Formats: sequence, C-alpha cells, structure tokens
Amino acid sequence: MNFTAPLIRTMYIYEGRNKADSLVYHRSNNWTGNGTLGGSLMDALLFMKPYMVDPQNNVHLEFVNTEWEPDRDRSDYGQPLSPSSVAYALHEVLAVARNQVEDIFAIMYQNNTRHSRGLAYYLNSFSRNPVNPYPAKITLYGNTSYSGWYKELGIGQYTLASLQAMGVINDQASSVAVPPGLKVTLYQHDNYLGNAVVLTSNTINLSTLSFNEITSSLKVEAIN
Repeated sequence: MNFTAPLIRTMYIYEGRNKADSLVYHRSNNWTGNGTLGGSLMDALLFMKPYMVDPQNNVHLEFVNTEWEPDRDRSDYGQPLSPSSVAYALHEVLAVARNQVEDIFAIMYQNNTRHSRGLAYYLNSFSRNPVNPYPAKITLYGNTSYSGWYKELGIGQYTLASLQAMGVINDQASSVAVPPGLKVTLYQHDNYLGNAVVLTSNTINLSTLSFNEITSSLKVEAIN
C-alpha cells in the first residue's frame, strides 16, 4: 500500500481526483496472467483493518500467502503482524483514502491526539475521501483467501440457475468480498431456502461461519 499510494497521489496532482479515485478502487482481472482477480488498494486497506485495530482477536501472519518468493526469506516471514510496525504505510495511504485511514487511527491511537503524530501524517492529511466510480458489487470466490474462480455480483437476487448461467459453481463458494454499503445473504438451497448467513464485510473463509461450499442462491442488497 505504501508504494501504491504515493503513485496515485501523483496521478491526482497531474490528472485529477477522478483518475486517482479510479485507481484506488481498480481491480485487475488478470493479476497473475491466468484470469485471477486482483485486489484494489481499498480492498487491501479494508482487509488489513481488523488486524490493525484488534490484533488480539485477529492474527495476520506476515507474507504467508506472498506471490513474491524473496519474501519467504524475510526474518518476519510467518510472524504475527505488529500494527505499530506498519502504521507508516497508512500515513502514505492517508493521502488517497483519508476517512478509512482516520477510522483505523481513531481506534489504534485512542490515547493520542492529532498533535502527537509525525510529519508523514501531516504531509498526507490534506486530502479527501475517495469516491468509488465503479458500480458496487460483491465478489464470490471458489477458494478461501479470495482465490480460485470468482464472480462479481451487483445488487439483485440470484437463484441457482442464474448463478450457474454466470459460471458460478454450486456448493463451492468459500470466501466473499463485500464492499461498504452492501450486504449479501447466502442461502444453503436454491430459491433462498435453507440455512442462511448475512455478510456485511469481507469474509476470508466461510468455514468460520459454518457455511463453506454450501451456497446455492443469494441476495445482494444495499444497506440504508
């Protein structure tokens, strides 16, 4: 994040806010050359939030799913993330996603004031919240950790027949990305029957909700 954010900030200066916002939310649909859906900068920020604000109950092991082989030789490979050690990256992201970063800082630094933060914070704090230019969609994945086959779904109701027509495989969904402002209800059976689970945020592994690989229909709705 700390490498991408300064580039987007520079793009903002030269090409305007709309271009910068589109990059904050942009997802590559060919991330590794085989059709894998890549995550956006905003996806990364929302993914990291629980590990930053509540490390006691959310443990993130550093670099365990890395696609960059040299990371496996790092001394902190496989070690629990220390929020304070990566806060510097959020100071950079502040320039392109102000409200989201401030929400994290408000929890991380409850006993500190804005006046106790460093120069990097102030240099990047003169920004505004990005506006997502893309239609809001949830993303259904065939494997845990937002991997495997995927399908982006907008607001609507999806029976088994409609999901299969779009390439979704029955009883194989294992993780779901849910952007702010949306909720998705997963159903065990077709036509919105059987057990159900409601998601309002990213879920990296549906097994934690006892709902792995049993989804046959779903509804995507806006949160008022």
